[in-house]
Amino acid sequence: MAQNTEAKAVTLLEQLAQLMEEYKDRDVEVEIPVPQKLIERVWTELRDLQTAQRQLMQSENMVMLGQLMAGIAHEISTPIASINSNVNLFSRSLDKIKTIISSESIPEELREKRQIIQMVSVLEKLNQSNQTACDRVVQIVQSMRSFARVDMAELREINIHDELENALTLVHHELKRRINVIRKYGDIPKCTCFPNRLNSVFVNMLMNASQAIEGKGQISIETLRDGDTIKVKFTDTGQGIPPENMERLFERGFTTKPQGTGLGLAICKRIILDEHHGKIEVESEVGKGTTFTIILPIKQ
Repeated sequence: MAQNTEAKAVTLLEQLAQLMEEYKDRDVEVEIPVPQKLIERVWTELRDLQTAQRQLMQSENMVMLGQLMAGIAHEISTPIASINSNVNLFSRSLDKIKTIISSESIPEELREKRQIIQMVSVLEKLNQSNQTACDRVVQIVQSMRSFARVDMAELREINIHDELENALTLVHHELKRRINVIRKYGDIPKCTCFPNRLNSVFVNMLMNASQAIEGKGQISIETLRDGDTIKVKFTDTGQGIPPENMERLFERGFTTKPQGTGLGLAICKRIILDEHHGKIEVESEVGKGTTFTIILPIKQ
């Protein structure tokens, strides 16, 4: 897209240059008769070029982010594998200690000593907590690797629910203790798509929904099949979108966030419409919340 727009802009600028060339050798100053339509086309193409360049930079940033996440995931994998192994070893050692303590060869007063029983119980709880933490880190690393996979630039048949879970893992820090996530996963087939690109849309939808909610609230994720398409609905209990903003919602540069760039929803729309030949629909009521519905063809 950026190359086509740039070529058009260059062609129009060359036309302007030719007009200027015709008048450059004249002795008197004259106004060059530039057609109004030509000027308008130049400005339009230049604006499109600027937009295309921004989108290209955003895509390059996504690639760099993916490479960074892949590197971080790799660096985390080795130490967490070691910790996970130690947790497992500690668990087996505790089981042996419990077996020894409960053995009849151990004096009864030692077997029933309250301090020893409490100590073993505390160690068990600590080990369970460590195992839970390790499982959580492993899950995060797997989601990071999935997000950063290079082969995600190709069309693949994937499970939408897996990509939703990966997205939820990546935004967990934004949702925890504040947002209750309700999953309403339906019986849907696998879908042909660009997994990495689709995952970035899901992350954006979840982040927008979270930021629309002041304090505590709820985000509902619903999936269902509708003919030859799959629908993914993100419903939040946030502030809602004013009617005057609905038409501009997917405009490049439009944002209601103090530090927003206005590119998030515009890029999501391009990914769904242009890359996946799908649709994005939105319904909202001020004070009650918003529902974004992503419609994807099952087969590309």
